[in-house]
Amino acid sequence: MTRPYKGDRVSLTTKIPRAYYDKLNRLSAATGETKVDYIAALIIKDLDTLDIDAVEGQEPLPMSA
Repeated sequence: MTRPYKGDRVSLTTKIPRAYYDKLNRLSAATGETKVDYIAALIIKDLDTLDIDAVEGQEPLPMSA
């Protein structure tokens, strides 16, 4: 079965601890939502809360010992 077109997208790869991957697999199986869609929704939700212009204008905090 083909999936509906979701627009222009790019691939993103990350690594997470195995315990979280196993939990993600269980969530995906229980809800029927793909892991990719779940992760993408979390990233988009978080990015929507940020004012990137304000973040870019800040200087990094000094590193402390």
